[in-house]
Amino acid sequence: MAYEDLDAVLAEHAVLCAWDLGPLARRLTGLLRRLVDIAVRQGHETAAPVTRSRRLCTCTPEELPDCFVQALARVRLLALATSDLLDLLLEDPPCTLFALP
Repeated sequence: MAYEDLDAVLAEHAVLCAWDLGPLARRLTGLLRRLVDIAVRQGHETAAPVTRSRRLCTCTPEELPDCFVQALARVRLLALATSDLLDLLLEDPPCTLFALP
């Protein structure tokens, strides 16, 4: 679902309606919070994508602006931050993922 949400928001020809934004914001915010927790546990607490994501996670999805353009911009920021954080985590996966038993 995460990659589908990112694609829905960031794809070249993405078209979103006002009623799409609330659910997308909720899902992306939840995912972003989980990714921030993972990144911090892996020692990335000072990385730029982590600090940017933390700022975005301070607002709840229910606090989306009433203006469609502003709400869309917020959802796009959430999607971009999620994508950046995924890139960071995939660039430097923990060694324990690849350790053989």
